Amino acid sequence: MLTIQAGNPATLKQFEPEADGLCWAIQTVFPLHTESAFLEWPHRLNCGRIHLSICYKYDFSLMADDLVECLGDLLSRPEGKRETMFGSNTFNAYWNLEWRDGALHIKSYWRECSLPRELCSLLGDATIALDDFLREWRRPLRIILDALLDAGYEAGKLEGLRELQDVVAREVGRRLLARLQDVDAIDERRRMVVFQPDIRKALEVIGGSQVGEQVELVEMWHPRAPQCPDFVVVVS
Repeated sequence: MLTIQAGNPATLKQFEPEADGLCWAIQTVFPLHTESAFLEWPHRLNCGRIHLSICYKYDFSLMADDLVECLGDLLSRPEGKRETMFGSNTFNAYWNLEWRDGALHIKSYWRECSLPRELCSLLGDATIALDDFLREWRRPLRIILDALLDAGYEAGKLEGLRELQDVVAREVGRRLLARLQDVDAIDERRRMVVFQPDIRKALEVIGGSQVGEQVELVEMWHPRAPQCPDFVVVVS
């Protein structure tokens, strides 16, 4: 199993008009001394997991373009193979990914990580449900996306931001999305959503399966993007 603790990093509303891509922009919106994300990765000898820290300012900034491209590929094809490399000094890895039937296998090679080199050599391969893998990475990517949008970066002007938005939205889109204005009632205690009949029919068309009057509430997300509804209700 592979899991990510996204943490709650501090962010800076610092806009750099000269930023020409995600790497530079991400470095402007996160301070160096703030909470990192933590990745739990399988031990090569199957004796537990190894915890790797991922710095938002310098690891994610250097990983962002490759990570977004990788996740976009996983979302676009039901099965396939690809290679992905990350070049941060403290997250320097080569992944050989293969996915089919909803499962993802990663054969990994690590040169450097946030731990001493002898511990990096103990990082093994990983097998995880594809949806779980996408869901884990969505958490830190959403934090990054929100920080960039809060600082004033725009998809039409910052290279890579539109692709980041697309990956985050499409991963959420594996579940049904509904605008808050289309919901009759939300019972947060019972974690249920009540839809109007015509909205249920529309959701059935989008999701390809029948939607009952009451649907489980998974989460509520504020995407902080002017082109999006004020709130999005995510339901299974």
